[in-house]
Amino acid sequence: MSGNAAAVLRKPAFRKIEWLARDIAVERRPDGTVVLKSRIPLKPYEKHIPASLAKWAREAPERIWLAQRGGPDRQWRKLSYGEAKRTVDALTQGLLDLKLEPGSPVAILSGNSIEHALMTQAAMQARLPAAPVSPAYSLMSQDHLKLKYLFDLIKPKLVMVQDGPTFEKALRAIGLTGVTVVHVARPCEGIKSIGFAELAATPVTTDVEGSIARITPDTIGKLLFTSGSTGMDAVEPHHGRQRAVQPGADRGRHALHRRRPSDARPDRRDAT
Repeated sequence: MSGNAAAVLRKPAFRKIEWLARDIAVERRPDGTVVLKSRIPLKPYEKHIPASLAKWAREAPERIWLAQRGGPDRQWRKLSYGEAKRTVDALTQGLLDLKLEPGSPVAILSGNSIEHALMTQAAMQARLPAAPVSPAYSLMSQDHLKLKYLFDLIKPKLVMVQDGPTFEKALRAIGLTGVTVVHVARPCEGIKSIGFAELAATPVTTDVEGSIARITPDTIGKLLFTSGSTGMDAVEPHHGRQRAVQPGADRGRHALHRRRPSDARPDRRDAT
């Protein structure tokens, strides 16, 4: 084989993976238990996820944190670490100004988007658990039974949707008494809501740094839900979402939350 076809076969269309170093001690016990332990010492790490975003905003403010395709031409919309930190701080201030009940969840009904990621980070900084809910519960369900069950379970005080009219039926199906609605693209007629852009334009005060300083290992950063394949979903509080992990050890996890900017390659997340 020769020519272009041979050249293609010699050059795999995959990016080389930067694997972590591995040195595992294996202990096999008489009862059949196998204990695995890394011999590599734990390296210094940030106290929590908001501290990680702040670190890269200081050290690499122009590097890309997230990128998302959008619009009729599917053009990339890019967000740098510096821009992200400024927006997250403004959103955090906006959340603090709403005087929500301490520890009350921030429910996000939409799928992956830059706004979804920014609101998640802001909720963590405001010490309000981010609670992403499967969009299928809002857009595919006819009775919204699971959505109503989850809302009754976690009792969020703020709900964010990417587009109001798209999520109108879901919003009307749940009780919104005492709940603040935030929309990104369009508001829903007849449902009072705050624009994401308005919240992201909130002037930042020292309250934001004060809130971040009060994050502890017991602060719940995120609520995740089981699939509900055998019944109703169960909620899984993630304290660890507010703790940092050994640098590099979280590669391949939720890239919207933590990403090392060493190679300046954006997370390629299409809007959904």
